[in-house]
Amino acid sequence: MPIISVQKVDVGWAYRLGPSPTRIVLISRADQRSNWPSNRLLRLNQKKKGVWGTINPNDPKARDYEDQVISLVKGQIENNTLIVLPEFAGSPAIEKRIHRELRKRKKRCIVIGGSYYRATYPTIHEQDGSDQLIECICPILIPTSKEVFYQRKFVPAPKEIPGFDQSDHHILVAFQNTGFGDFAVIICSDALDARSREYVAQLRGQIDFLIVPARNHAPQLQRDLQTISDEERWNVAYCNGEGAHPSSILSPYSGGSAKQPTLADGVGTVDLQQFQHDLVSHGLVGGSPLFHTSARQHPFRPTARHWPYRGQVAINFARHLKVLAVGSHFDDVWLGCSGTLMRLRECYDAQVAIVTLCTQYPNDYYGRYRLNGAALDALKTTRKASALL
Repeated sequence: MPIISVQKVDVGWAYRLGPSPTRIVLISRADQRSNWPSNRLLRLNQKKKGVWGTINPNDPKARDYEDQVISLVKGQIENNTLIVLPEFAGSPAIEKRIHRELRKRKKRCIVIGGSYYRATYPTIHEQDGSDQLIECICPILIPTSKEVFYQRKFVPAPKEIPGFDQSDHHILVAFQNTGFGDFAVIICSDALDARSREYVAQLRGQIDFLIVPARNHAPQLQRDLQTISDEERWNVAYCNGEGAHPSSILSPYSGGSAKQPTLADGVGTVDLQQFQHDLVSHGLVGGSPLFHTSARQHPFRPTARHWPYRGQVAINFARHLKVLAVGSHFDDVWLGCSGTLMRLRECYDAQVAIVTLCTQYPNDYYGRYRLNGAALDALKTTRKASALL
């Protein structure tokens, strides 16, 4: 049994949702006639570890494919956007070019760059490359970070044998504070594996979106993802590079609901603020259920995750949290803990009172400020008042 843990990445753009819906772009170019990229380009006829499933750089169409990916991504870069490529669609070269474009455009746009195989490091006896350790990874590209984050695939599909090296420690990466929703990535067969329920349990209550890059011909995956969406109240972006069935945005809204996200040319939107409002209303409008129901019983109840709908209660405090912030000088509270007070106000609906003890400065304040006259009177007035953030 592998160890499963969650690594949280704070994107740092905003810890509460912005007013605009989340825009999700699924660039799969899959239809009933072909896969994207093609089987030939991926060298799926070569059953060799470290070669199978990787883009052949010597193929005459390799550069054209790479340029097509970059062109499609560049055309969709916009604020509040998640762009998803399907499984096997990526490469180190594509990853670098997309990251460079994101950093240049400076939009709040995140790209999930499909997946690809790479060698981690060779063993000491490595001679011909056959002993290299191989991993299957999905890059997550964020424009404000020089670092590229990776989600590893854990379970090879039958077709991927000899595939990649498996690990005893499965780390799920959860990206938070984007301002347009928190998300994690699970690659294709990991969502079909018997342990997928353990992955889901580790992410429970921590994400709004589950992103699933895939290259899968079986309808079972989409059905299982819909079940996960219904039970966890997640929106699932399923990007499939296989022509058997299309990519889609799965949500727990009932099939007949007008709020069910739809795709037009691979682009859809999810209004998370409205979604949270519907969760708070218990998923009922006029007595009719908004969401799918599941017979599976949970020891938890999915609730809204973001302010202002999130009704957190501080541990060991009363329902209506009251906070008194005391500072010696007039700027101590603002310089020392204003961020903490703002979080308490927004996350716990706390009432915050601020008191300044010192009202007189006989000498220059740090050599720059002399408080007297109207400035001192204003400070005294502030001291006497309880300022609510």
